[in-house]
Amino acid sequence: MNLVILATLLICCVPDAKPCPASCDCSLLGHKGLQVDCSSRWLKEVPTLPDNTVLLYLQKNMLAGIEAGRFDRLHRLQRLDLSQNPLSCDCGIVYLKHWLDDNANVSVTGATCKGPASPETPTIITQLSGNEFAGCRSTNPIDCWGLLKI
Repeated sequence: MNLVILATLLICCVPDAKPCPASCDCSLLGHKGLQVDCSSRWLKEVPTLPDNTVLLYLQKNMLAGIEAGRFDRLHRLQRLDLSQNPLSCDCGIVYLKHWLDDNANVSVTGATCKGPASPETPTIITQLSGNEFAGCRSTNPIDCWGLLKI
């Protein structure tokens, strides 16, 4: 019982810590961070996740894309499971493509989408060239202050 109270205090009292999403189950992994299990919840979008998420399970949902910026604060993330989601190789996947390219150290399972060559054949998102998204708006906001500092 004392361990549960301690874990709750750690999660609640850490600066910038977000609570576990209502649609997910969270487990403390000692001092490493949280395991967040959002699998099999019929999710159509990824909920706001705690910054200290280490393991993230999103398999068996209804995710067609990932909202821009959704994973940007997950600096501790080590494992991500996106398997068995109806991800589409369209503009809704651009953010995930760039995020995966920038976070090659994260172990990712199931990062495949349908298309563009054949809607029936899964395509590994990291193998997309980026040319498939020529008509898409940029998902990365321009950091004007960062540009001025340079």
